[in-house]
Amino acid sequence: ELMEQVGYLPGELRLYEDLTGHQHLEFLADLQKRPAIRRNELCERLSLSERDLDRPIRDYSRGMKQKVGIVQAFQHEPEVVFLDEPTEGLDPLVQEAFFELLTETSSSGRTVFLSSHVMSEVQRTCSRVAIVKSGRLVTVSSVEALRGARLRTVRVVFDDSVDVSTVVVDKAWRPAWHQHELTLSVEPDQVVEALRQLLSYAAQDVIVEEANLDEAVLALYRDETQS
Repeated sequence: ELMEQVGYLPGELRLYEDLTGHQHLEFLADLQKRPAIRRNELCERLSLSERDLDRPIRDYSRGMKQKVGIVQAFQHEPEVVFLDEPTEGLDPLVQEAFFELLTETSSSGRTVFLSSHVMSEVQRTCSRVAIVKSGRLVTVSSVEALRGARLRTVRVVFDDSVDVSTVVVDKAWRPAWHQHELTLSVEPDQVVEALRQLLSYAAQDVIVEEANLDEAVLALYRDETQS
């Protein structure tokens, strides 16, 4: 009964070399015990042609095998999908189609569990993140909450007329100078105060960046190591 409701793509996909793509998808659909109502649509979206599907798996590239794996995970429209490093081997255009598929699946009320070491993909596609270190669950949080709790990067480019040696800045913000450009790492609740101080000097440009997910995860790992 669970097979009907679950889709799964393993991190190390093993396929039968002598079967064609078509035969593989049929075989796995039989195991799923549910009509593969989305197969044709998914093959088209992932650029897996009829000609490709008629060839034996042994002739497939890494990316083509991954496409077959993605199609079989979604072809029976399961309620829950588990994906382990799903974009391995996919070219950029196919990755884009895959991300659209994830968004549609989530928006339809279904659940996708995505395991990945590529934080930019996680940040783009996931609403909640669970971080595991050394086999232990470190945290479960929304992507926005993880990013929002971390330091902001503040960059200010001062006018050439400003004598940068006269610019007073809190050392706790880890100031780094490159000619007339100053970069700071500032706590979220101190950004306004930092800008208020710095913009008392003539400035050409100001940029405030939130931490990306890579930085948030690295910070959590460091915190765990230190504790």
